Amino acid sequence: MRGIKKCCFTCKQKKECVGFKKQLQNEEAIFFLGILCLIASAAMYFMGKSNSNLTELMDFWWIPLPLGAIFLLVSNKKKA
Repeated sequence: MRGIKKCCFTCKQKKECVGFKKQLQNEEAIFFLGILCLIASAAMYFMGKSNSNLTELMDFWWIPLPLGAIFLLVSNKKKA
């Protein structure tokens, strides 16, 4: 067991690990969702500011921000 380096919690393989790849894909997806929330918030603010028919968007532009911040914090969390 000394020579085998674990690549994730579920396997003891030395070469390819499906669990490690899935973990990276999940982190990338969570990071993408965080960025998407920030873009949505900015789009809501600027669309509500420029169009008088969409002023409700300017009132609620801040709603996606906490969710985006949580997604970005979770995606950047380092595993111990």
